[in-house]
Amino acid sequence: MKSDPSISRALFGSELEGDKAVRFIYIDEAGISANEPVTVVVGIIVDADKYWRLAEAKMNQLLEDVPECFRQGFIFHAATISGSKKYHEKWAKNDRLAFLQEMMSIPKQLNLPISLGIAHRNAPFPTTHALPKMAKEKLQHMMAFYMCMHRADVYLRIRAGQNEVATIVAEDVPSMRRFLRMSLELVRDDPTLLEHAIDPKEHVSRIIDTVHFAEKSHGPLLQIADACAYGFRRYFSKQKHGNDFVKSILGEPSNMEAYFYPSCGGSLFAFNSG
Repeated sequence: MKSDPSISRALFGSELEGDKAVRFIYIDEAGISANEPVTVVVGIIVDADKYWRLAEAKMNQLLEDVPECFRQGFIFHAATISGSKKYHEKWAKNDRLAFLQEMMSIPKQLNLPISLGIAHRNAPFPTTHALPKMAKEKLQHMMAFYMCMHRADVYLRIRAGQNEVATIVAEDVPSMRRFLRMSLELVRDDPTLLEHAIDPKEHVSRIIDTVHFAEKSHGPLLQIADACAYGFRRYFSKQKHGNDFVKSILGEPSNMEAYFYPSCGGSLFAFNSG
């Protein structure tokens, strides 16, 4: 079968292997500002035809735990729920923590694989490329995004059908639109940019060369990705509740530090099916 020319190349410009768009990768990030110790990018890999409605049902059930005074127009943002003063008086801290942990556990409940990319801000970050217009945190964000997509691609090559490909869905935020487009263009123009972290033979081949943007209010899986990104960021930043958050996401994880390079890395967490 001849591939649709609109998806003839894979993410980052590699040759595309497959022509049947089936999976979606819902992504979110945390810790992207300069003063954060680590940047995290999370992808929830899903066959939307099978799991979108189930995720929506889980979300709707969970939203019943939001105090009634906050329900109208409520959109999940983990950092806001955790830290915003507007919730402190009428939504008990322990109840908010339980709400966050329940949201983080939805991928495991639905057996949805999670791909993860991280980059530590203060660790050595080898590169011989001159990127004068890109701040260190932006470069590391790009690296975490790449690592996340690479691990998602590994899952697709091993577990998805031979002709299946996936596309990325991200929250429709203008700054993220610009960042993702810039990152894709940089790596396409210079494929060796990130080769110190990934074997060049392990190129991304199953993810379509397109990023779709959606409003978080219309995307339950974007809100779930937000929760998981926040939980992983707290864990790798060694912040309060980080261990509890990761236990909610993965169950009882071993020490995940062993999965990662000194500066950056990625991992894939597949449960039963997904």
